Amino acid sequence: WTKEGELWTFPIDNETGLDEEQKVEFHEHIFLDKYLEDFPKHGPIRHFMELVVCGLSKNPYITVKQKQDHIARFRDYFQQKEDILRECEVY
Repeated sequence: WTKEGELWTFPIDNETGLDEEQKVEFHEHIFLDKYLEDFPKHGPIRHFMELVVCGLSKNPYITVKQKQDHIARFRDYFQQKEDILRECEVY
């Protein structure tokens, strides 16, 4: 038993609990550019999101679903602030 009250199965497997993630193809972790379609085609927001996607594609510790959610949060944020960004001529 662990301090959290979990029972470990032996032999210890580093991939325990990642059953859903095993169904996801490797390329879906790496090629995330397809999620940039809803963002501007150029400008500082596009550049920022390209850096975000690049960083997420190199992160092996989160699932594809978490990566998609992360990008969606930025999409929602920029859509909420679209009026302000247009005034600043950033969007």
